[in-house]
Amino acid sequence: MNVFFLGVIVSIVVYLVVGLLAGRKVKDTMMFMVFIVAAIIAGPYIFNAQGGLGSLLENLMNNPAAAEGLLDYHGNIPGTGASDVFGAVMYAVTMGIIWFITVGVSPWQAGRNLMAKNEHVIFRAGAVAAVCTTVFLLYVNLMSISVINLAPNLEDPQRVLIWAAFNVMPKLVGTLLLAGIMAAGLSSASTFLSVVGFSVTSDIFPVEFKDEKHQLRTSRVIMLAVGIVSLILAYLGLGGVRVISWFASTIIAASWLVPGVGSILSGKLSATGARWSMTAGFLGFILSKCLVGFGAGPFHSILINFLDPFFIGLYLSLAFAVIGSKLRPVTPEESAYRDKLLVLPQGERAAREYQIDRRYGWLLIVMGVLTTLFLLLTWALPYNGLI
Repeated sequence: MNVFFLGVIVSIVVYLVVGLLAGRKVKDTMMFMVFIVAAIIAGPYIFNAQGGLGSLLENLMNNPAAAEGLLDYHGNIPGTGASDVFGAVMYAVTMGIIWFITVGVSPWQAGRNLMAKNEHVIFRAGAVAAVCTTVFLLYVNLMSISVINLAPNLEDPQRVLIWAAFNVMPKLVGTLLLAGIMAAGLSSASTFLSVVGFSVTSDIFPVEFKDEKHQLRTSRVIMLAVGIVSLILAYLGLGGVRVISWFASTIIAASWLVPGVGSILSGKLSATGARWSMTAGFLGFILSKCLVGFGAGPFHSILINFLDPFFIGLYLSLAFAVIGSKLRPVTPEESAYRDKLLVLPQGERAAREYQIDRRYGWLLIVMGVLTTLFLLLTWALPYNGLI
């Protein structure tokens, strides 16, 4: 337990120190670096403990404790909540769509984009983030799946890296890994709390504040209340990190895809249509998910695949965006404001900037090809006996 508490203390100290630096950009960047450096250092200890990265596939294939279908293209079917291969593949596709949308329209991502110098910086940062996410997640997943060969019967598979920090690597490295995990959690928690506080005081409740200090004070009180409720729920252990993140990301994707993308691509989406779209997407997902979760009638077997609660919310969001915009069309003020937002600044029209952007685009393509080749040569082909 000493290692755990030392990791907690280190992560909190790092968070507090970095949090006093120049704003969220520096803090989030430093949190990212703490986590990624910790994982890179810890990875080799886990790989070597199970026989080396080169023997990972062979060890998993010969491990009787490995979940059935774990290495197949569809993965472990019961682990996805499906009953057949098609359902498992649809789960993977749906999760890919959900996170594709979530990263594209999420408020924390939009907030970071607002800090950027210009649109070129946003595109380049997005390209680098996509590469880092793909490569780093692949690396972390390889670390996690390696633990199956070391401790195949863990009670909570979501804590494999925490187990490895205690049992596989030296105390200093384990502490660093725990600090990285805590840093990532603290960074995300602070971002979500900020979003909640300012959304409530700025968008949800039409309260007239005396001044900005009054609004900021109210936001802090709301963030404190939400933080206390979150701690209580975490203590009760009502759901794992994966379940909570899946649920939250699905709400975001079902509610905000249509208004987020539609407001850019279409000049016919009105403010009323956008509000109705968000509300319909939210309620459509929540209600249908409750019907499935509580086993109401035949819905558990009906609301699957393309009728998954996520898609139900998405369909309703699109329908009510059209209905709301038809009943209350775009006003001249709304149209003028949208046109103003879409004006390309003169400083962003330099041809050289677009040439640099293309290099980042090629970086995405190259990394995509290399990642595909890595998976083919180290997993798909040898697993199926083709090489």
